[in-house]
Amino acid sequence: MTPKEFTEFSKKIFIAPFDIEEGKTLQKSVIMYLLDKTLISPELFWGLLIKNSLIYSSKRLSLNREGLKEAVKKYLKGSETNQIDIEGLDTPAFASLLAESSNSLPSGKEVLLIKSFADAFDYMIVELFRFDDDGSKKFEFFDDKCLLTDKTTIWTVFHRTVTYAGMMRFISENISIFQGSKGLLEIPANGIEDVESILHAQTYSELCRALLKKNKSPLTCLHCGEAIRETNNLMVEIDDNELEHLVGTVHKGCLRPIDRVLGIINSWFSEKYDFLKDFDGITWGKAIIEGQSVFNH
Repeated sequence: MTPKEFTEFSKKIFIAPFDIEEGKTLQKSVIMYLLDKTLISPELFWGLLIKNSLIYSSKRLSLNREGLKEAVKKYLKGSETNQIDIEGLDTPAFASLLAESSNSLPSGKEVLLIKSFADAFDYMIVELFRFDDDGSKKFEFFDDKCLLTDKTTIWTVFHRTVTYAGMMRFISENISIFQGSKGLLEIPANGIEDVESILHAQTYSELCRALLKKNKSPLTCLHCGEAIRETNNLMVEIDDNELEHLVGTVHKGCLRPIDRVLGIINSWFSEKYDFLKDFDGITWGKAIIEGQSVFNH
């Protein structure tokens, strides 16, 4: 490149300084702008953008407008991946469901029960960091499989939870599965104790809570569509390559190996009235309104 060509090229370059100091007027303007555009709190979303910007710059990466939209679309209102039929819902059951998740939903790690890749054992429990530094997920799930970051290695998944305690509960309830096997090997992750305090985990947890709030039928099974009235109901996140990203409840019999079990919702109603375990009160109520009783009015 000749000096003249370099000069002409330089004339076409524009540098726009973009310095938004925390707590100052410009940042407050950005937060106000984001108020009606994100599924999560605008402060968390803005913090996510700042953190990712530092990661991209440290790795000398660049990101265009389309790439930025793709990276954060799951947190934005109007995203095709989060189009849920929104309807006001204020019932004791739903309030109880939200109360159970009031301390946020753990999102920072994966705890998997898998088919062992070591010949000496039949089963393994592996504990894994869920997100890369830029907030992208490390693993992909489909069928009963987990695809690792090398995009080659595939594990067979028997159960998936958000915590080690949740996995231990599943094992204690299904101990017969392991009888006669060659045993179970546990592989915990080092330094994962504080993973839920990481910004990417906090942001994703708030997204899951937003999805739960937008679930118009929180006590209807996400898989079969039937009412859930069991004493102990499973709350799960559907997070895989096959189905829409949702948070809600499922029957234990409908649970898939790759459903990410968030916890158990205890129902005093189902325990007291166990004969109504599978009774769909919502549908029944609608049938009364739209059925023969309409002639009573």
